[in-house]
Amino acid sequence: MIQSNFVSYPEFREPFFKLVHNIINHCTQGVFELDSQRFETIIHTVIFAMKHEKPEVMEIGLKSMWDLNDRVSTNPHVCTIFYQSFYTFIAEETFMVLSDCRHLSGFKLQCQILQQLINLVDKNLIKQPINAQGTPHQCQTNQEYVVSMLIDKILGTFPNLNKAQVETYVLALFNNVDEWKQFKHTIRDLMISMRSFASTDNEFYESERKKAQEKALKRD
Repeated sequence: MIQSNFVSYPEFREPFFKLVHNIINHCTQGVFELDSQRFETIIHTVIFAMKHEKPEVMEIGLKSMWDLNDRVSTNPHVCTIFYQSFYTFIAEETFMVLSDCRHLSGFKLQCQILQQLINLVDKNLIKQPINAQGTPHQCQTNQEYVVSMLIDKILGTFPNLNKAQVETYVLALFNNVDEWKQFKHTIRDLMISMRSFASTDNEFYESERKKAQEKALKRD
């Protein structure tokens, strides 16, 4: 009923995605025991919610993905198998949503999901090559693969950026993966470098502006 677009049957969308979120949170083991086709449907459903332009639905999708990553990453029996199948797909789709200014209200959660994904390979929590065919010959580790994959994805989407510039940003994400504030600032700087965000730079600083205002009011 709803998979062909983002607008039909609006009365069903938010409750449906809330149901999927609750299934991930409260029936985690049952989700892990689904057959591959049904499990893949859960992943695609969450990604579909993340792409919604309606902020309420998008936020449910982002929270669902964060919670799913959190539960998978702490289950060593599932972690490697899951990310061998879905890491590249989730990373690419998350970045596409992150780099689309129509989804700017979800910036914080989008960054947190990307931080989760990078932390997985930075801490070597995935014990086998991520992509099903094995990492490319020139990539000896999952970290090298993800760095290369993100660089290629960014350059393919935003040809106005140069490779050295993009590589600097991607490496900074790994270097700052344990420092949330620096990690978020790195992504924000990358987004601002893209032409598509030329007219929305100030929106990235809105949360900081509000915090500064609140702090100033408390001092008065």
